[in-house]
Amino acid sequence: MIFTLLVVSSCTLVPVINSPAVIPPIDTPPIVAPIIPKGETILPMTCTDESEWLPIITSLSTRSGSIGSTLVIEGCNFAGFEGDKQVWIENTGGTRWILYGEAVSTPKSITVILKTSLCQSDTSYSGLDCEASMDLIAWQYQIYVMPWGKMSNKVDFTVVQSHRPLENPVIKTDLSYEVIKSYIDSNITDIITWYSTFKPANGKWFADGYGFTSMNDVYVDYEDWHSLYRGLLHCDNPGNILTCTPVAIFEKNEAWIVIQWEDTQKNNPILYQSAKDYTWTR
Repeated sequence: MIFTLLVVSSCTLVPVINSPAVIPPIDTPPIVAPIIPKGETILPMTCTDESEWLPIITSLSTRSGSIGSTLVIEGCNFAGFEGDKQVWIENTGGTRWILYGEAVSTPKSITVILKTSLCQSDTSYSGLDCEASMDLIAWQYQIYVMPWGKMSNKVDFTVVQSHRPLENPVIKTDLSYEVIKSYIDSNITDIITWYSTFKPANGKWFADGYGFTSMNDVYVDYEDWHSLYRGLLHCDNPGNILTCTPVAIFEKNEAWIVIQWEDTQKNNPILYQSAKDYTWTR
C-alpha cells in the first residue's frame, strides 16, 4: 500500500491512502534473429555505382540452373578493363572458371550463359588457346565478379543436372548398393559421356568395379576394351528417379590420378566394394 502526504494547510500534513498502482504488462515480442536458409547467401539490398568502388552483387536471377541456362547478375561497379563484364564461378575446392558477359550486359547487370566447357583463365586479350579448361557439372558453386582485381561478395549457386531421359531409367524410392550398381551397369556410357570430354573408342563404356564411401558416393572403374578409367559418381533419387552424376575422373598411372574435376571423397573410407574379376582397391 502506498502512502502520500496531502498538504491541508501551510503547517498540517495529512496522510492519504492511495490504491496500489497497477502497471499494465507490456506485451513486447522477444527479439529473434532472422532464420536464414542453410547455404543461402544474404545479399545487400542496394549499392552505389561509382568508378573505382568495390563491386557488389545484390541479386541473381536464380540460385540454380542447368548447363545452357541463362543467369543475370545484378549489382554495381561490374565494369573492368575497357568495360569488360566478366563473372567467375568457383567450386568448393577453389577451382574457378570464367564466364563472359553477353552483349546486353552493363556495369550494373551482367548476363551470362552456363556453358559446358569453361576456361580457368581469361584469354580474351591474349588470343591464346585455353590451357586449362573443365566442364561444369551438377554441384555447388559460388558466383562473383572481379573487375580490376577487386573481388565482389560471393553468392552461392547450384548447377543442377539437366533433365535428360536415360535409356534405362530406374524408379526407386530406396537406395541400396545393388540398385546403384545395376543402374550404373546399364547407364555408364550415358553417365560418363554426357559430362566428360573422354569418349569411348568403340562408343560404349563398361563398368568393372565399385568402391562405395556412402550410399550416394561411389568410385566406378570403367573401360572400353582399350583404356581403363575410374569415375567418382554422386547418386541420388530426386522424385524417386535414380540419377548419378560424375564428380571426378581418374586415370591409372602407378596410382589413380585425378584428370578431371575433384576427388571429394578422398578422405572418406570405403564401406563396400565389388568387382567382376579382380579385387577392387583404392
